[in-house]
Amino acid sequence: MPGNIYRPGDHYVICDECGFQMRSSEVMKRWDGMIVCRKDWELRHPQDGVRAVHDRQRVANPRPVPADVFVNPGDITEAGL
Repeated sequence: MPGNIYRPGDHYVICDECGFQMRSSEVMKRWDGMIVCRKDWELRHPQDGVRAVHDRQRVANPRPVPADVFVNPGDITEAGL
């Protein structure tokens, strides 16, 4: 135990990250709810709060697929071109 000196209202706490025992005045609550020492404390990443923007991914002018047209021999001649 680090320093067995009585301090009123300053109890011992174990860091959730590193497991060391320290006083409650030396720990902080992190963004994910863990109680950690100052060495293990970190800010929440700014990208965690980014909200997605809805992207409309539809075709602007949809048209149905036309029916297949089959050409028989003799349907097209040189004069028809």
